[in-house]
Amino acid sequence: MKYYKNNLVAAILVFISQSSKAQFSLGFEAGLSRNTIHTNISALSSSAVNMQTGYYAGLHLQYKIWHCLSIAMLPNLIQKNHIINRTDSLSGIYTKYQNTYLQLPIMLNVTFGRKLKYFLEAGFYTAYWTNSSIDGKIPDIFSVSNNAINQTQEFKLVSYHTRYQFRSIADQRIETGWVGGVGVEYPITAKFVSFLAGRYIYALSNQAKELSNYRYNQTATISLGCKFLWR
Repeated sequence: MKYYKNNLVAAILVFISQSSKAQFSLGFEAGLSRNTIHTNISALSSSAVNMQTGYYAGLHLQYKIWHCLSIAMLPNLIQKNHIINRTDSLSGIYTKYQNTYLQLPIMLNVTFGRKLKYFLEAGFYTAYWTNSSIDGKIPDIFSVSNNAINQTQEFKLVSYHTRYQFRSIADQRIETGWVGGVGVEYPITAKFVSFLAGRYIYALSNQAKELSNYRYNQTATISLGCKFLWR
């Protein structure tokens, strides 16, 4: 019994000593997001879903728990936009969705290297769909003209913008999924570190509450940032 007590005391002392050496960092990062949505548009003929660019900005909190291992929390604001373009004879008509999320990824971070360091990170995230807007171009039915050569009717396209009104019975505003990334960091001073990170964010939850109307965000981000280190 005394042997186990001594080992337990020794383990606690080792943990305390390692915790006292733990390093915490706080920083900021910003960049671009590139998003598409996995959905079914088979009922919408002559259409294609395409990626759209948005912004990404947030805090960077990191707690070092071992030599090369740390826990990172990245509360951020991110746009997950996409566009549906009509094709063939409907070319020029589109609907663009701009969706803003408040997002919190929690990841394990593994760092290796000396002065120039590389890191890998992976974990899960949760997000809240804060607002959405829709832009696009549609035919103006009051501008119909006849094309005598092709024997067709032609429309002028008009632009529109509207703020999307959420529907509690249709929209799932809580999003969860996994996130992974790679990056490189370089110390500016003994306390300030700059970094470049690229991440991929994959939603596991449907944006719609109806299972038949599935919409899953798939987002890539690239960001520049800096963080302040202290023990």
